[in-house]
Amino acid sequence: MSIKLSFFKEKSFHHHYYIEQQDRSDQLAEHVYEQLQSSPQKNHIVFICIGTDRSTGDAFGPLVGTIIHENSSKRMTVYGTLQKPVHALNLEETLNEIKLLHHGALVIAIDASMGKSESVGRVTFASGPVRPGSAVKKVLPAAGDMHITGTVNVGDDGICYSTKYTFAFCHANGRVDR
Repeated sequence: MSIKLSFFKEKSFHHHYYIEQQDRSDQLAEHVYEQLQSSPQKNHIVFICIGTDRSTGDAFGPLVGTIIHENSSKRMTVYGTLQKPVHALNLEETLNEIKLLHHGALVIAIDASMGKSESVGRVTFASGPVRPGSAVKKVLPAAGDMHITGTVNVGDDGICYSTKYTFAFCHANGRVDR
């Protein structure tokens, strides 16, 4: 769901946090809170957490989705957990469901990403949609009004399969254990 709002064009943002930062979870939470407070859509928030538990490197989204789901308020709806993941095969259907059932909601997409070696362990929170599957050359619909990505490994086809589960899990939980 790529909804272009003038609000985000005027107030675009791009923040990075690294797994080694002691206060990265607090900084991320503060920036998310600031964006939510200034959003005209703040009354209902939908998280779409993209990925699959069949590939440890791609499990970041469903891991975060599970954590949010277990701790969410009534103002939030979560799509994409370990029990019911949102992945390439059901992404478009899920986006259509969100559009139908949660019209006007603020949609925050969460997904794993790959990058350069110095980017591994980085979390990015930015305005605009995420492009799921782009690192592995998949053409999938864009998702979210804003997005959070966790860089889990270096960019290379198939490398998500060699990502350690403990790294993906700790990255999703905001911990440093590697």
